[in-house]
Amino acid sequence: MYLICYRNLLFCLILLFSSVFIFSQPVRQNLAGTVIDKKTGAPLQGVNVFLANTMMGDATDVEGNFTIRNVPGGQFEIVVSMIGYDVYSRRLRVTSPMGTALLFKLNPHVLQGETIVINADAQKGWHRNLKIFQKCLLGTTENARKSTIENPYVLDFHKNERSEFTATASAPLIITNKGLGYRIEYVLHFFSAKGQHTKYAGNPRFTRLQPASSKEERKWYKRRKKAYQGSTRHFFSELIRAAQQIRSLSETEIEKLLRKYKINRQRNKNLLALLQQLLTRDYLKKSGFRISFPGGNKSLAVDFRPKKVPVNLAEVISPSDSENEFWLKLAKPLNVRFDREREDSNYLHDMGIEYRWTGPQGSIIESGADSVLIEKFGRYWDIFQLHILGYMGWERLAESLPYEYRPDEEN
Repeated sequence: MYLICYRNLLFCLILLFSSVFIFSQPVRQNLAGTVIDKKTGAPLQGVNVFLANTMMGDATDVEGNFTIRNVPGGQFEIVVSMIGYDVYSRRLRVTSPMGTALLFKLNPHVLQGETIVINADAQKGWHRNLKIFQKCLLGTTENARKSTIENPYVLDFHKNERSEFTATASAPLIITNKGLGYRIEYVLHFFSAKGQHTKYAGNPRFTRLQPASSKEERKWYKRRKKAYQGSTRHFFSELIRAAQQIRSLSETEIEKLLRKYKINRQRNKNLLALLQQLLTRDYLKKSGFRISFPGGNKSLAVDFRPKKVPVNLAEVISPSDSENEFWLKLAKPLNVRFDREREDSNYLHDMGIEYRWTGPQGSIIESGADSVLIEKFGRYWDIFQLHILGYMGWERLAESLPYEYRPDEEN
């Protein structure tokens, strides 16, 4: 009798913990829909429908239907692309349940016929422009040197009235990154470069390459982890993690920390703000980051300067309507230093400071808006609202990783 009761109790406990585990998992949905020709209403087969910056996507069948499976809740940009039609994209928030199926109507893209004169000088100029474009888009890192644009013939290069070097693509770029082990289908929306300043925007879809051996697989694992360390995505995710820890402190915990940091109540008027500054420093230090605002009227430079003003993350990061998204508010440029990796020698060369010894990776982040929405895994959508200078800005598309990548999960 006691044995039976014990077994029943054990079964109930297993069931309870299994239920907790199941219900604690993030809710995932299937995104289903149809793509048709806007003019004729006919279904379109072979349309590429994907969620930007992820490995999630599908191609439409004979009836124009697609299904993107197991999409986690949150905000994504869905992209609908097919040769001969204008690319369509829009922001999409995945919730539970999603409700009605999606319907996309694509506009046929009319190609203007023109006479093209090809000569040796024009070919040389085009190849020279291609090298400039590759350097600006992919970067000059080791992973960039191992990356190839497989269909460069879809590119067209120009110089606008402001003497900016611009590029357009008549079809998605197919990029093979053998440094990180990904194939990237990149829908280029905007590209402009002048001097050391480059602005580009596009929607990438990632696909894992098949490793030739277990040795290559291990190499990709290490390179992906290195690419993630010190990146904007790594930094913003740690920023949010630290801000959540600071905001969730109870009164009892705050009192203990005030004693731990020996904060004198008589000498410090704003005890909580001082404590939050110290916790900001120590929580971020665990992941290798240091942050500060510039002090005084000292002019900013790409290199991290020792003179600094402490940052209070409770004032910089605030919650939004979604539990997975947070507002980043920067009234001043933010100095960021990543101590766990040294600068690449190519970075010093590209910045024209090769005479200097290598140091920790220094960056500056400026905000062009009052607040910018950032997701807890480090993604952000208004890309031109954040101006990223220094090392983080120097790392380009060849260092990017899909949304699904988690350094603590991949093995």
